[in-house]
Amino acid sequence: MEINSTTGEYLSVSARNVNVLLNFCKKREISTEPLLENLPYPSSYIKNPDNWIPLPVFTEITHRVKHAFNDDSNIFYHIGLTCLEEGNLGLVDLLIRILGIGLSTESVIRKVPQYNTLFNRTKTFEILDSSTSGAIIKIQFLPEFNAVDDYHSGPFIRGIIASLPKLWGAELAHVEEVLLEYDPVDLLKRQFNMLAEIKSGKLYVENEEYGKEVELVAENIKQEKYFLGAYKNKKQGHHTAILITKDLTIGELSILQKNQLYKAPYFILKVSWNNISLLRKLKYIFMFPLWKRNLDIKDFEERVAYFQQYSKQLEITVQKRNKEILKQKDQIEYLHGQMQEIMASQLPADIVESMTKGKLHPRKNSGIVLFADLVRFSETLHNSKQHEEVIQDLRKYFEIANYAIKSRGGWIYKYLGDGIMAVFGGHKRDEDYHALALAAISAAEKVRSQVHDMNWNLRIGIEYGNFFSGEIGPQNERIWDFLGNTVNFAFRLQQEALENDILLGPECYELIKDEIEVEKCIVSMKGLGQQPAFTYKGKKLRTSKM
Repeated sequence: MEINSTTGEYLSVSARNVNVLLNFCKKREISTEPLLENLPYPSSYIKNPDNWIPLPVFTEITHRVKHAFNDDSNIFYHIGLTCLEEGNLGLVDLLIRILGIGLSTESVIRKVPQYNTLFNRTKTFEILDSSTSGAIIKIQFLPEFNAVDDYHSGPFIRGIIASLPKLWGAELAHVEEVLLEYDPVDLLKRQFNMLAEIKSGKLYVENEEYGKEVELVAENIKQEKYFLGAYKNKKQGHHTAILITKDLTIGELSILQKNQLYKAPYFILKVSWNNISLLRKLKYIFMFPLWKRNLDIKDFEERVAYFQQYSKQLEITVQKRNKEILKQKDQIEYLHGQMQEIMASQLPADIVESMTKGKLHPRKNSGIVLFADLVRFSETLHNSKQHEEVIQDLRKYFEIANYAIKSRGGWIYKYLGDGIMAVFGGHKRDEDYHALALAAISAAEKVRSQVHDMNWNLRIGIEYGNFFSGEIGPQNERIWDFLGNTVNFAFRLQQEALENDILLGPECYELIKDEIEVEKCIVSMKGLGQQPAFTYKGKKLRTSKM
């Protein structure tokens, strides 16, 4: 962000905003010269829409505008409402209207974050969700700025958003402020000269209670979590906000509204509107006279001609680039295929396909976890003079395990030195866990038998239960992982198993106890103490009835 080298202030507000205020005042015969007097920047600089000014300078101008309208705090919402109607956004406004023929209100709303960058650098806009009749907008101030300093921009922005359906002559959109970033104590003191304080978790204004501290509850939107207005009574103190419990008004001005949440991490606006037909859009566009746009038609025609010429040149450039893009597309598809092949060697096909399309957020699943470990492998490798032969045995063990587990519906998630971690299930809903548990034991028996023929012994631990599975890690280093007590318990079982034993956890045993023979034992697990376990002895013999 550009900084004024003399004052060190951020040049964060576009002079376009000042022009909107000045145009509004001129049309109501309010003198604009006093609004720009005795400021750190000359009026000619401030009136140039290509320039940027610090937030404190813009704030001073808004205070002067408010005073010019008899300190009417609702004036900025009204200015926002009339921006499009009166053409105060200039050429940008007209182009939005013309382009809007083929767009819906939802499409225009989605462009709000893009338009925001033309007007300010103090805050970010994000469309969290949208439909043909509504949208949820998140607005968050950058750390360098205090939302209270830019208080008058709040109603101004709400007014502009509410007026968007009027592009086609429709009714105003309804804009509800659910979360507000303002600190109510700071806001009331600096904007309204009112004494406010937080005592014992409650908001008092002039010694009268108007709110209380609550804990915000995150909600899901498109697999991401945001605070959207849900809350509960404060317990642990994380992500708190101030819930307004009754309205605070001065005359006709509503300052605090019941059920709004202040001192939130960001603003949340919930916008709703009536859908508009294409026929109505066309009718309104062509009935709307250009002379009302307060725009030089000759200048507009020159700009249109420029854009037409630019469009032709752009088309030629695009044709050249298309050939390059097609080549790059082929390369990307090739690399995509290679990546899928590499990932498919370690993950199930449905997970690979989903991961290449987007991030799979961790969620709670169930499955059977198996850990197996070669007994005294590290010691043998260290003492052996035939290292290559020992390593060759390790490779063969991995091949045996990989085939035995995959052929029975499981998959090896990790190779852990001379051990493996395998999972049966764990990434789909409502699988046949009984069958998967039997498959895991069958795979364990097969691996144990074939590895024993190689003169090696195994320790194996198996447990069934819940765990969290999904992609974890930074965006550019995503890995699939499993987390939870079931994983830890299965690993501890493998550590405590005797040579060539398959040790089952209590949940796995309970799942298939009617079909297997076991010997119950008690094992001492690090960090878990004495725990029941079951040494697998074989399948129960079924006797046929005579």
